[in-house]
Amino acid sequence: MKIKNLIIASILILFASTANSQIEISLKKSFIEFIKDKITVSIDYNLDKANYKYVNIYSNNYTGKNPPVSNSKKSKDLIIAGRSQFIGMPVVAKIFNAKTDAEAVDIISQNNGEKINLKGVWRLWCDYLGNDNFSQGEGNEVLSDYNPPHVFEFTPVTKINETNLTGYNDEINVHRIFSAETAFGKFSSAKCTVKINDSMITLITQGLGYDFVDFVLQINDLPDVKNDGRFILCNVYDNDGELLYSNLRMIFIKDSEPEKTVRTLSKGDKLRVLGVPRINLNEIDARIKKSITNNNVLNENLPFEMVILSELND
Repeated sequence: MKIKNLIIASILILFASTANSQIEISLKKSFIEFIKDKITVSIDYNLDKANYKYVNIYSNNYTGKNPPVSNSKKSKDLIIAGRSQFIGMPVVAKIFNAKTDAEAVDIISQNNGEKINLKGVWRLWCDYLGNDNFSQGEGNEVLSDYNPPHVFEFTPVTKINETNLTGYNDEINVHRIFSAETAFGKFSSAKCTVKINDSMITLITQGLGYDFVDFVLQINDLPDVKNDGRFILCNVYDNDGELLYSNLRMIFIKDSEPEKTVRTLSKGDKLRVLGVPRINLNEIDARIKKSITNNNVLNENLPFEMVILSELND
């Protein structure tokens, strides 16, 4: 099969998988209220698994502990899987450019099966394409895979125990980047049914399979500054200048390069970026409150926002 045909076939399979998948995510109302306007959270984390054998972790001049792997050049990123009583479901965490943070990698390699403290940008999203239910407090068994079925991530990890990470602020090379037109078309058309049951909220949506996106943002409002970064409403453009989405909430990690840049920008200014989507729990909470007088808001499209990871060259 020719490469072009193979790519087309792969895309068709991806669309078919996402169209047929249905995912239910049940969250505590108190959890949504707590986390909806936070950029990062810190948790006690039971570390179960890491993708050591697929990662070239340590720099050539590293003189610390013996590395668990060497010479592999398949990835720059370390992915770990574990559990948190606070999150109450499988948590996958991504450490970008692990070679920059060898001390933190040591902590992980020395604490497999143990508990560590993890801080990062929380991300609730359906990269997973199967049909499954994820409920806080259920299925909290030890994980045997570094990338198990999951909907909750830390992308990126910013701190492990007392060690601050810096690799996420370097150039991020990921295995696939989607165009703005493709990704935002998919995001904006995804459905989301919200069910309210006593202290739990269930989101019924679909596996989307899209993560890293190349797009142009345009500042459209004053920032909502938090202690760990800022939220800004922005318009979304593709690289040809076509407006794709208006007034989408963007998330900037404190002291990251994109966050430093947007401090200097004004309304109307544009910036090309790499970002990842997450479900907007602030909007989910708003719909729950609006549903008292308008039940239709519980059956609208999936609300999402974008975590800005890095700037891209035009």
